[in-house]
Amino acid sequence: MADPGQRLADALAHHRAGQLDQALAGYRAVLDDKPDSADAHHLIGLALDQKGEHEAAVAAIEQAIALKPASGLFRFNLARVLSEAGQVDRARETYRAAIDMKPGDADAHSNLGLLEERAGSPDAALAAFEAALAVDPGHLKARVNLARTLITLKRSDAAASHLKHLTSLPDAPAEAWFLTGTLAEDAERFDDAIAAYRRALDIAPDFEKARNNLGTALLGAQRYGEARQVFNAIFAAKRGDAGADAGTFSDERFPARANTRLRTCRYRLSDSADQIDYLITNDLLDPSWTAAAQRYRDAIAALDRAFPADRPVVLEGQEADALADLHDRAIRVADTAPLAGPAIGQENDYAAIEDAYLAAATSITTIDGFLSPEALNALRAYCRQSTIFFGHNATGYVTSYMADGFACSLLYTIAEELQAAMPRVLGSRPLHNMWVYRHANHGGGVDAHTDDASVTFNFWITEADANLDPEHGGLIVYQREQPLDWDWVDMNLRKNEPDVKARYAAFLAEAPEVRLPYGENRAILFHSNLLHKSDRLTFKEGFDQRRMNVTLLFGERGS
Repeated sequence: MADPGQRLADALAHHRAGQLDQALAGYRAVLDDKPDSADAHHLIGLALDQKGEHEAAVAAIEQAIALKPASGLFRFNLARVLSEAGQVDRARETYRAAIDMKPGDADAHSNLGLLEERAGSPDAALAAFEAALAVDPGHLKARVNLARTLITLKRSDAAASHLKHLTSLPDAPAEAWFLTGTLAEDAERFDDAIAAYRRALDIAPDFEKARNNLGTALLGAQRYGEARQVFNAIFAAKRGDAGADAGTFSDERFPARANTRLRTCRYRLSDSADQIDYLITNDLLDPSWTAAAQRYRDAIAALDRAFPADRPVVLEGQEADALADLHDRAIRVADTAPLAGPAIGQENDYAAIEDAYLAAATSITTIDGFLSPEALNALRAYCRQSTIFFGHNATGYVTSYMADGFACSLLYTIAEELQAAMPRVLGSRPLHNMWVYRHANHGGGVDAHTDDASVTFNFWITEADANLDPEHGGLIVYQREQPLDWDWVDMNLRKNEPDVKARYAAFLAEAPEVRLPYGENRAILFHSNLLHKSDRLTFKEGFDQRRMNVTLLFGERGS
């Protein structure tokens, strides 16, 4: 019989070969003969971690530490596994203990910095990354992380110095080029940003953030055709290469897939089913797609039995399995045709509109008849006929952004013409985001929030007679700005949460408000940091009666 040392070596060979079950069996056999083998407990923990059994892995490594408390390696790996288990505070404490035992471990310093960053403590993260580099000046990950933290702390010059060193290396990591691009983009040096993002993608072709930011930098450079190509490529890779003809629907073509989990909500499912019905009725989808709409309605029935309608959910079971190839896949997308004339209406005096906007104490301006009739009809059709609405909010709206299909050629024409028509307000502010929302026929719409931009250009495209309450259905803009030192990302992402809503309510209690009623083809131009929300919606029943609003964002927040 092999001695425990040989058994441990044999099990470790299985482990290194990726044969985790055989390795675990070997490690446990060692413990049968030698229960106090700290190495076996430690290696069991590492194997369990690789299998995704993080809690069991933590327990095994803790047992190893109890047997061999002086091991800095054991504490390092315990901290790493605690981090993967989501126990961030314990992981930070354990990394600190590992560093106390082995101050020269650059990886421990660097990993602690990542956790401090994750916990929202950039100053502590910065100190940890600097400690890692003091130990090992050639630690590339620590230097990249340090540069990213310096950018977070608005210390751009120091970040640029580190990034210049990194990008001069023959093995420069992709993230160093990505961060170089973000610095250049923030400074509106868009050509430099484009070049940096492309270098990042040369190194790491699947670097999604770099590809998305390449698109936004191209927007900033007003290279709209190239930007559209980038966003459409992201869309096709993520959602499938859909065209105008979706073919026929069948169980063989769209089979159910077991163990599917879908993040969704009732309104998202309902809107998808209704859009399929609309496309079939208008001869844009084959009638066989009725079966696809029924799959969505079966899922709605399952939600109705188990979940409240106004909360996001993770759908599982046979209804989710049936939607595996549908829920996050584009079915039909057809670009808008070239226009015979300008996209924006020619009856408006845009110089006077700029004067009014720039002169107003609170910059809020209304433009009626914004799009030409041809452009309005084309954009409305694109939004109803293209299955691009993958974003959703359980309070009652679905959304689409540039990288999710809201990138028809007409949008870029509109942006280009707007910037030319309003050079003082929009010409020097780069376009950096666009989206469309489609709302439930009744409800409250979007809660109070601000936009991450300098100027928001919002316009409505649903027909006027769909709105049953002409005095409402539009936008409420408060004459009060969100403080720039508030955590914009947290407040925006959680705007539906009770604590955020309560904070906004208290902040806006005495703020004057401007109510802007809904109008077909009406645009609202306002300072993006003004808090605003949807006015109550009372629209006719029916998929094609739902309010759709398009938003273009220009410039940087706070500028």
